[in-house]
Amino acid sequence: MSITQGGRPLPLRIERQEGRRIAVEWRDAHRSLYPMRHLRGRCPCANCVDEGSGKRRYFEADAPEDLGFSDVWLVGNYALGIRFSDGHETGIFTYDYLRSICPCPACSEPAGGADQKVQPKVPTSDQGGGVG
Repeated sequence: MSITQGGRPLPLRIERQEGRRIAVEWRDAHRSLYPMRHLRGRCPCANCVDEGSGKRRYFEADAPEDLGFSDVWLVGNYALGIRFSDGHETGIFTYDYLRSICPCPACSEPAGGADQKVQPKVPTSDQGGGVG
């Protein structure tokens, strides 16, 4: 069984936790735990990221402290859709993008050290994500 599809990471298991987090176990044995505020603040949709400039318009700090989700669903075999408890549901979180925004310490630390923090690239519509 492949751990990637065309070089892209694939999840082995996706689990909803208490309406507040999503856990992803990746096929390479990595495990990601995503709090809803983390995901909402990184939503790649056109409402949250300006399509023309690529500048983020909605940030994690804008999300309510008690943010959860009311639904999570698969989008084809490449992404997740999430209906957040604030009603927002237009972001498509590709598996590539989810892996790039993993909040664990190992993924959050860039290869060159903490002083070289790199922002993940928001997927564009031609990458199967970011479509509002």
